[in-house]
Amino acid sequence: MAEITKRTDCRICGANLGVPVFTLGTMPLPNALLFEKDLDQPEPCYPLDVHLCERCGLAQLGHVVNPVILFSDYTFFTACSGPSITHFAGLAEKLKRCYCVNGDFGVEIGCNDGTLTGELAKRGLKVIGVDGASNCIEIARKNHPNALFYDSFFNSDVAVSIKKEHGRARFVVACNVVAHIDNINDLMKGVELLLDSNGVFVVEVPSLQRLIDCSSYDTIYHEHVSYFSVSAFECWAALYGMYVDEVEDIDTHGGSIRVFIKRKEIPPSQARGKVQEKIEKERSSGCADRTTWKNFVLAAIQQRNSLVSTVNSLYFDDHQRIVGYGAPAKASVLLNYCRIGSNVMDFCTDTTPAKQGRYIPGARIPIVHPSVLHQTNDHCFALMHCWNYRDTVLRKEREWIKNGGTFIIPLPRLEVIGLADLK
Repeated sequence: MAEITKRTDCRICGANLGVPVFTLGTMPLPNALLFEKDLDQPEPCYPLDVHLCERCGLAQLGHVVNPVILFSDYTFFTACSGPSITHFAGLAEKLKRCYCVNGDFGVEIGCNDGTLTGELAKRGLKVIGVDGASNCIEIARKNHPNALFYDSFFNSDVAVSIKKEHGRARFVVACNVVAHIDNINDLMKGVELLLDSNGVFVVEVPSLQRLIDCSSYDTIYHEHVSYFSVSAFECWAALYGMYVDEVEDIDTHGGSIRVFIKRKEIPPSQARGKVQEKIEKERSSGCADRTTWKNFVLAAIQQRNSLVSTVNSLYFDDHQRIVGYGAPAKASVLLNYCRIGSNVMDFCTDTTPAKQGRYIPGARIPIVHPSVLHQTNDHCFALMHCWNYRDTVLRKEREWIKNGGTFIIPLPRLEVIGLADLK
């Protein structure tokens, strides 16, 4: 596969995509964190533009970076995020309670460091985790020796191999990975091959509706090649004799949806009525309408201008110290889109050891251990890149705020929160 390819057709239904509805220009890969030795070298940058399929409603990137480039040195690990651990424990509990019994076999696509696979195995389920990021699989095997892991990107060929060796699966789960895959029709072909007649395919992805409502442009980056509505899921599932039986709104990644897909032979559950309500709400809000995206562009520009104005005023006019709180992929997008770099921001903290000692792509801001924030002068302003965990962070850093620290929260609306704002 080439380093980057351009798509002109929808990856679900094949319709022509036309011109982009939103573009962030060219950007470095947000998870391609730099080492100090890289700082004197130019970084590869790739186009980042969103197209809308007006037939099935899928929003998607027009340029696709080779997944080997994206994921060969992956620096996000689920186990480094406390909220993610809690989230996946809850998902494992629901799968066991509602869909499985002891000994049932399932597959996790994009298992990362094996956090969810391990939670499922703890509950008496036989699970295979599949992931193409070799460093993640290495950690997963070390931390979860009782589970089985495939070091491979999931596709229909991998599904055939798993089915041949282990039989059909009672469930297939894919959290924060389907949006990363270009050939999702081959993925669904693999899922259809694997699932038994009563099986369920559980998918978690960032919500297109939530993205639009919050104008959260920072969740648009090269790894996320697709942005799903429930309507798009319905169209996709129908191509394979399936349907969306249930959908849940969840808080991860600034607002996501959890979708349960079943075969048409299975009678719909009572939750199916809420799926139809969700689809109607999407239609009325204009998720698949270009006018809605024009408004999204205007809102993103306004948010960017407000943030840049606030940061520049604090730094250049008031001579305040600016730091970053968290170094997720969305931090790279936000900082590069707003052109906030190391000339303004001293450092970004992050809890992930693999990120510490490296630098934000493009912005060239060093990433440090969270303790550095508390060892420095508390009278500084921290840009909260992980704004989707706003309330959790404010509770966690209450003492830091009491000692004079102030948070700048960029999205979904700009907030500056200091001691006087604590409840």
